[in-house]
Amino acid sequence: AELGAEPGHGSELLARWLDENEAPTAIMATNDMTTLAVLRLLADRQIEMPDSVSVVGFDDYAWMSARRTKISAIRQPIEAIAATVWEQLMSRINGQEGAVVNRVLECELIKRDSVVEPKTNTEYWGDKELVGDLGAQEKAISK
Repeated sequence: AELGAEPGHGSELLARWLDENEAPTAIMATNDMTTLAVLRLLADRQIEMPDSVSVVGFDDYAWMSARRTKISAIRQPIEAIAATVWEQLMSRINGQEGAVVNRVLECELIKRDSVVEPKTNTEYWGDKELVGDLGAQEKAISK
């Protein structure tokens, strides 16, 4: 579910989603604010990770490894991203024309204490709508 940029609001959206759906075995947060929203909800509901749910964050911020339960994370190759952007910018400044060049850079999974193998077989949610009507959810929360 998309949780937005403010952890308090994001944890409320996630709480509503969890109230209406079967609990997941893992949550993948796509940025630091989403990770904080997930952690806030887990703390508020006294849900232990990784015993009840695995959590993977994104960008591997220093605080993710400075917790009692260290958060697993996807680490982006920041230096390679910067070098690629600089190279493409300089090419354009120097007159290169044509289609935009797409580059794929590999990320790294930093596995820490916040993930375990699922204890049971789980249903794949690939076809299930996870986002739903966020506008309606946000309106309900703000009441």
